[in-house]
Amino acid sequence: MKRLVTIRSSGRRRRRLSSGMKHGMIHAMTTTMDAAGRLVIPSEIRREAALEPGVLLEVRWRDGVIEIEPQPLAVTIARRGRLLVASPTGPVAPLRSATVERTRREIGTRRR
Repeated sequence: MKRLVTIRSSGRRRRRLSSGMKHGMIHAMTTTMDAAGRLVIPSEIRREAALEPGVLLEVRWRDGVIEIEPQPLAVTIARRGRLLVASPTGPVAPLRSATVERTRREIGTRRR
């Protein structure tokens, strides 16, 4: 029986990953869990899902599928002039240039 793992990156569409390739692209990789229950998510999947060290993850078991999803950042909404601005409630790591560039490419692709 083939098991599927669903990885959702905040703001992104849900992806169902299973072993194998589609259109020449690797969509899943094999990894093992150690005796303590730790699981290493391969770097290619972490990069594609924009997972950074320290990100809190929700892990769920639903209908035979293990789902891993980053928890959304807790924010407060405040009015600044005519705008509503979201501010994080706790400390946040600075954005990395790779994250900014990936986001810019994704926005550019959606607008076309």
